[in-house]
Amino acid sequence: QFTGEVCGSNFLIPTNGIIYSCCSSNDGQYVFASNWNNPWVEVIETASNTIVQTIPTGSGSLKMRTSNNGQWVFCSNTNSNTVSVIDVSTLQLIGNIPVGQMPRNIALSPDDAYLYVSNWRDWTMSVIDTETWLTITEVSVDYWPQAVWALPNNDYVLVANFGFDWTYDHISVIRTSDWEVIARLQTGAGPEDMMSIGPNGEYIFVSNWGMPCCFNVTSEVCCAGEVDKGSATIIATPDFDAIVPPGTIPDPIPYIQSTLTTVKLQAEYSFGMDAHPDGTAVYVVNKDSDSMSIIGFDDLPSFNVPGDICEYAKELTNPVFCLDDCTSGYSDDYNESCPFPETGGPDLVYKFDPLFTQTVNIDLCTSSYDTKVYIYEGTCESYNSGEAIYCNDDFCGVNGWRSRLEDVTFELGNTYYIIIDGWGAGDSGNFTMCFENDCPGDMNGDLIININDLLIFLSGMGGQFDTDDLMDFLGEFGSLCN
Repeated sequence: QFTGEVCGSNFLIPTNGIIYSCCSSNDGQYVFASNWNNPWVEVIETASNTIVQTIPTGSGSLKMRTSNNGQWVFCSNTNSNTVSVIDVSTLQLIGNIPVGQMPRNIALSPDDAYLYVSNWRDWTMSVIDTETWLTITEVSVDYWPQAVWALPNNDYVLVANFGFDWTYDHISVIRTSDWEVIARLQTGAGPEDMMSIGPNGEYIFVSNWGMPCCFNVTSEVCCAGEVDKGSATIIATPDFDAIVPPGTIPDPIPYIQSTLTTVKLQAEYSFGMDAHPDGTAVYVVNKDSDSMSIIGFDDLPSFNVPGDICEYAKELTNPVFCLDDCTSGYSDDYNESCPFPETGGPDLVYKFDPLFTQTVNIDLCTSSYDTKVYIYEGTCESYNSGEAIYCNDDFCGVNGWRSRLEDVTFELGNTYYIIIDGWGAGDSGNFTMCFENDCPGDMNGDLIININDLLIFLSGMGGQFDTDDLMDFLGEFGSLCN
């Protein structure tokens, strides 16, 4: 229990080499630190802040992890291709387990029955039975596996792939019932560490090192870009059972985009991460900035995914400009025939309470999949209710299978729910929704764009609006609407 007595203080403990990572015993009595230069783990007694013991491990001691039950501590030895198992009660080495080449991160199943190890050079994940300390399988994943994490339901293990091309950096989703990779989940550039947040793992937080393509020495253009060095991606955990039914093997493996936001940490090369025990913040250390970033998430209500259902719809400030979003990973809660009677796909819900009566067009013509859009007034209706006040399936875009609504009137005093859906069960992905009206800078209907409109616009920054929208808005500032 931290009392606050040393708040604002820190202790530097001399060691005999580079400390790569650390973990603590569950009772807080000891900290275990991997020594990259020497084949051992340093044991630090927290009461005295001194090293009280060294435990032999293997060469290239790297990542540390404490078991959920507090019985063991593990250390990956990247040069020895082993994982060391340490008994916390005796501070003695139980043994070194052979794994794949260049083991990196370590995780355990929630019940501690399995130890998971990402093997950087082999492009695999080792699965080890903690009763026998034997490897039961090696799961082939994608390139350069780094972070690894088991979801609380024990049904899936996540392995982040740290690659050459940031547009394809992603998480391999492994089903534990048969050890099959059933999905790929997009993340940021160079995912270094990750963890789930919420009692059921409703969110996935990923720290992004950035510039992953620089491991490919021929990629000079990419390296010059220094892509996203220092960020954290926050992902709404998809319903993987709904995307790939249990017992089936997908072909091809679906690529899912379920990112809620990417937080710029104002630091370079984000590295390890952990959560505060009281659930108020995630901490990310930044290697080249000698700093630690703190991400608060009090504003994520009860871990309900924004936009998944009408009760937790994403708020629209005003139907102006364009916004980019994605329906992959969301559930299929609503459907309307517009006019084609198909099942619909994963859907995303926006809520709008107009500040004045206005008429707009809503365009999804450039979206990446077969879209459908419909609008409810007042409340969201039941599946296939036929109560949508506006509805369109096919209007424009590729094959004419994208959606557009024209002359949509939003009246002051009413609440509207805009549902972005797909035609069929397999139709989901990225979409761009553009709102067309005569005076996009007019946020309050007074026909002049001034400071009052700016204040309304700024309330939507970071949600509906981004910096490009801000520049468009400022370009109209001070003008009159015709």
